[in-house]
Amino acid sequence: MTYLSVRARVTAVASLVVAVVLVLAGLVTVTTVQRQLLDDIDDSTGAISDQVAADLERDPFADVIVVQGDDDTFSQLVDPSGEVVAATANMAGEPAVVAAPGLTTERDLPHDSSRFRVRARAVAGDTLVVGITLEDVDESVGALRRTLLITSPVALALLALLVGYVVGHTLRPVEEAHRRQRQFVADASHELRSPLTRIRTELEVDLTHEASADPWATHRSVLAEAVALQALIDDLLLLARRDAESGASRRVPVDLDDLVLGQVRLRADEGVAFDASGVSGGQVVGDADQLRRVVRNLLDNAGRHARTTVAIELHEEPDGVLLAVTDDGPGIAAADRDRVFERFTRLDDARSAASGGTGLGLAITRDLVEAHGGTVVVDPREGPGTRMVVRLPRA
Repeated sequence: MTYLSVRARVTAVASLVVAVVLVLAGLVTVTTVQRQLLDDIDDSTGAISDQVAADLERDPFADVIVVQGDDDTFSQLVDPSGEVVAATANMAGEPAVVAAPGLTTERDLPHDSSRFRVRARAVAGDTLVVGITLEDVDESVGALRRTLLITSPVALALLALLVGYVVGHTLRPVEEAHRRQRQFVADASHELRSPLTRIRTELEVDLTHEASADPWATHRSVLAEAVALQALIDDLLLLARRDAESGASRRVPVDLDDLVLGQVRLRADEGVAFDASGVSGGQVVGDADQLRRVVRNLLDNAGRHARTTVAIELHEEPDGVLLAVTDDGPGIAAADRDRVFERFTRLDDARSAASGGTGLGLAITRDLVEAHGGTVVVDPREGPGTRMVVRLPRA
C-alpha cells in the first residue's frame, strides 16, 4: 500500500465518520430545537385556554364574551353537538377545528396556509379550542436546517483537509524511512553484484582459456574481491543494526586519544604517514567499539586519498571534544561536502571506487557520531586536501 493510498483511505474513513456524526448531530439538534419550540407553543396555548376558561366560568353566556384573536392565534367554543357557539373574528363562520376535548395536535386551517398548534379542553360542558400558528417555528427550524446544510459540508471539507494534512505529516517520516529502505536495498544489490560479477568473470575467463590461465593470479584476485565483499557485507549489517537502534548501545567513559593512537599504530607500515603529534587528551561518554569504528573509518578514508601525510588532531574544547583528520589529497568540491556522508556515495574524481572502500564508511561515521550526540562535517577551508571534523560532547 503506497503512501498516497494510505493517506487517502485514512482521510476518507475519517471524513465518513465525521459526516455520519455531523448528520446525526444535525438531526438531534433540529429535533431538539423543534421540540423546545413546540413546548413553548404548548405553554402559550395552555395559558390562553386557561384565561378563556376562567372568563367563561365567570360568565357562562358565550354570546356576551368578547374573544379577540389575531392572525397568529384563534379560539373556538364548541358545544357537545359540534357546533361552534363562539369564535375569534379570524375564525368566524368556520367549522369546528377540534370537537373532542383533551387533544393537542396540529391542523391546517381552511382559510390559512399556515399550520397551527391546536389544544382542546373541556369548559362547562363545552370544548374550548385554542390554536397558535407554527409559522415562526417552521421558519426557525427551516433556517436551522439551511444553516446546517451550508455549514456541515464546509466543516466536513475543512476537516478532511486537516485530516489529510495531519495524516500526511504523520506518515511522512514513515514514507521517508520506506523510501530510504527501498533505496538502500537497490544500492546494496548493485554494490553486491559488482564484486560477484568480477569474481565470476575471473573464473569464466580461466575456464575458457585454461592453457594460458594463471591460477595463482586468479586466486589472488578472487581473494581480494572476497575480502572487499566481506567488508561491504559487514558495513551493510552495521547499517542495518544502526537503522534498528537509536543512540549508542553502551554509555561508558571512553578515552578517545587511546582509540586514535591505537589506530595510528596499526597503520605504521602503510605508505602514508599518519601524524598524531596533534593528539592530546579527550574523554567522551559512549560505546568504545562504535567510537573506534568512527576513528578507523576517518583514518581509512584519509589514508586512501592522501598523497603523503594524514594529520590527526584531538583536543578538548569548552563545550566538547574535537577530532580532526586532515589529508593532503585532491580535496572535495564544496558542492559534494554534504553528499559524501550519504550511503554509497563515491565522487567522480580521485575519490572513486578504484581507490577502494565500500562507499559506506562516512555514512556509518555520521550515523555513529550523531548517535553519540555529536556532529561530523567537512571543513569548508580553502586549499588542497580534506579536513574531516568531528565534535562530541565531553564526558
